[in-house]
Amino acid sequence: MKKLIKLSCLFLFVSLMTTSCSNDDDGAAEENFSDTIEYKEDIVDITSSRIEDYKGENGYYNYDFILSGKSDSDVSYVFYVELFSKGTESFKTGTFKYISETSSESADFYYGYAFLNVDDETLNVKAGDITVSGSGSNYSISGVLTLTNDEVLNISYSGEFTVVDGE
Repeated sequence: MKKLIKLSCLFLFVSLMTTSCSNDDDGAAEENFSDTIEYKEDIVDITSSRIEDYKGENGYYNYDFILSGKSDSDVSYVFYVELFSKGTESFKTGTFKYISETSSESADFYYGYAFLNVDDETLNVKAGDITVSGSGSNYSISGVLTLTNDEVLNISYSGEFTVVDGE
């Protein structure tokens, strides 16, 4: 009888530990988005998110993502990136590599032009990957990017975008 009770307790303990561990693992797999633009000392809440849909052309589908907000000291921040995914039927999500436009033909996901505008100063992106997931008007976008002044820019946003036709 004691052996049966010990085995039952052991089984219950192992079951509880397995359940607890699986919940922890699930939480670790989820990515947290801060909905911010981080540059130097400023952490700016994103208050506007927009996608300009330029459709498919020359074997790629083009979405331009625009994120903006103001710092606590009322400085305007705008992040812009022109993303290209292989295929002309619809925009596909993935990890977009920074490469020049001339070598883009072999890449499934790329961008060749992105910038951060801080008030009147425009700083171009020169390196870094941008990850995009989602569909419709709900996307998550994140990246750790290097600007031409060698400063680091972090972008992180997940939510609804206003989607408009590109001009």
